[in-house]
Amino acid sequence: EHVEAVVRHVKSSESIEGIRSAGIDVLEGQAAFTARPLEMAVTLANGTAVTVASKRFVICTGASPAAPKIKGLSMVPYWTYRDFLEALPSEVPARLIVIGGGPVGVELAQAMAQVGSNVTIVAPTVLPRECPEAQQALLGALVNVSGIKFVPSRVVEVLRLIPGEVTVVLEDNSRLTGSHILVATGRAPNLKSLELKKAGVAHSSAGIVVDTKGRTSAKGISAAGDVTNLPDRYSHFAGWQGFGAVKNALLPWFLRGLLGPDRTVVPRVTFTRPEVGAVGMSKQEAQRRYGREGRRWFLVQVSNENLDRAVADGEAAGGFIQVYVHKSGRVLGGTVVSNRAGEITSLLAVAVHTRVHVKQLATALHPYPTYTFALYKVWVDAATRLAFERLRPLARIASLFSA
Repeated sequence: EHVEAVVRHVKSSESIEGIRSAGIDVLEGQAAFTARPLEMAVTLANGTAVTVASKRFVICTGASPAAPKIKGLSMVPYWTYRDFLEALPSEVPARLIVIGGGPVGVELAQAMAQVGSNVTIVAPTVLPRECPEAQQALLGALVNVSGIKFVPSRVVEVLRLIPGEVTVVLEDNSRLTGSHILVATGRAPNLKSLELKKAGVAHSSAGIVVDTKGRTSAKGISAAGDVTNLPDRYSHFAGWQGFGAVKNALLPWFLRGLLGPDRTVVPRVTFTRPEVGAVGMSKQEAQRRYGREGRRWFLVQVSNENLDRAVADGEAAGGFIQVYVHKSGRVLGGTVVSNRAGEITSLLAVAVHTRVHVKQLATALHPYPTYTFALYKVWVDAATRLAFERLRPLARIASLFSA
């Protein structure tokens, strides 16, 4: 009941009634571009066709769950994240098999485990985009705390051998049996029926091609959100894109701007327990761009074992914050595994985006005891290391004179 109440509250401002109350006209139906420039035909629910012409269009049709090409999957019922968002399951699945180890897969797997389901995740790894340390920390929490079974493999076939049960065949021919399947292997942009080719809008299976201002290949048509070919499919980034696309479509040229921040500064958070957040460069990206650690950049890490708030909350095990700092003093990026990692990542994103020197960041006092106090420790450590780096040549010169 609590979850359903929260979903209703969040959706209330995004409902058709809420949008209309803001003075926006809404046509409910299927829209498609026509052969005429900047024109769409909308087929309403009652079958009536309405033509809409405008100097500007912004496509924001989002994305939908993408089913992987697994033999037999289409022959059995399965859940996707949309089933949880639109209508919560009326029963707790006795044995849930989750196919996919990305953010959606691990979030829903842990949620179902907390309400009593026996959950198994089948995927090559969890959170493949994150650093190995974050993957291992989350995997430890999922297995050892939440009681989830993790099978590092891929599903190659789905069978329905017994009514009420589903069997999945793995790539080594071993089998797992469950009562329900949740498919969480990604999303695909909603392009079907838009007739983008008629409008001259370049697109592929990855989405609509846009530039840094959200413009498509067709004059007067922009796109934003998960329907685009940009790789960062997060609701906060989609909202930023939508704002930028509308701004660039309606405002004079001197008031326009880029669609949003450099995509390397788009923060991301997986809302498990512990949460996993990241922004900017990863450790591997820093190595590829600036060479091995210690030459032009260095890593600062604070463990939750040394963070008093985490210890007091019983959230210290496995948690940490890693920040990658260029020797110029600029913050390149970081990873956070912790309770409240989302809030910590937000502050880290500001540091990455503004390029403020760590010496300046270290002068801002943080309240104690908080989770964000870990960032204060990071900034002080980084500023101290840089100070010693600058003193090292002087120490060498002094040693020459003393000799």
